[in-house]
Parts: sequence; structure tokens; C-alpha cells
Amino acid sequence: NRQCYVCIMTNRSQILYVGVNDLEPQVDVYKFESIEGFTKRYKITRLVYFYETSNIEGAISRAKKIKKWRRSKKQTWLKRPIQGGKTCSKDGMR
Repeated sequence: NRQCYVCIMTNRSQILYVGVNDLEPQVDVYKFESIEGFTKRYKITRLVYFYETSNIEGAISRAKKIKKWRRSKKQTWLKRPIQGGKTCSKDGMR
């Protein structure tokens, strides 16, 4: 089984993006705006939460659940101590 991640990323305006993928390559792609779409348009570059799993179905289910939450619930949830929260940098995650 390959590791996959549910991640929440944001930008300076605190727009939230929830996604599922391999974490390091995903963060690098978004950080350097390599692909067209939501993350490039809104300059989503900061990783604020991730959850690691080896079950892709579970990761997708978790991401869908988080996406359905109201913004206020996501923000309150993110204010608690976050396991593994990291910031993106040119050299990867810190």
C-alpha cells in the first residue's frame, strides 16, 4: 500500500483548499504554481494540515467530509493543535 494524504492548504487571504494526494509532490506543484486551476488562481501555497493513511478510499472519504464542513468549523478545527502541520518552502516542507 502506498501512503496518501488528506491535506488542507491555504494562502495569505486564508482561502482553504482540501485535497488528497502524495503530499510532497503535491505541495511542490502547488507551491510553484505548475498546474492550472484553483490552487494557481488563488496562490494556495501553505500547508496547514495533513493526515496520512495507506487507504486511498479512507483519504477520499475524509476529504469529502471536511469539504462539506462550513468554513467556520474548518477554521475552528484548524486552530487546535495540529499534528504534523508544516509550511511549504522552496526546498520542500519545513
